[in-house]
Amino acid sequence: MHDTKKLPKWAQQMLADKNDQIDRLEREKERMEKAHDVLIGREWFTIPNPINGDGPEYRSLFVLTTNHAQPVCSIGKGDILLVGRKKNKQ
Repeated sequence: MHDTKKLPKWAQQMLADKNDQIDRLEREKERMEKAHDVLIGREWFTIPNPINGDGPEYRSLFVLTTNHAQPVCSIGKGDILLVGRKKNKQ
């Protein structure tokens, strides 16, 4: 490739910024592909954050069984819980 060290500092900074932007977009693309892989062939829905106004920063969500409550995750202000269900073949 070309030696970017011979470019003016402003051009080097612009290239560095663009390379950072490309890296961020590639990571975002990978996250989207992983989410797609999880949700393909599933019905899904979201549960918005149950915390309104003042309150704890996070709340734990539990699954109840006949013997005890099992914590499964926590949800905080601004979070959305995504639930995917296996599609029933009819």
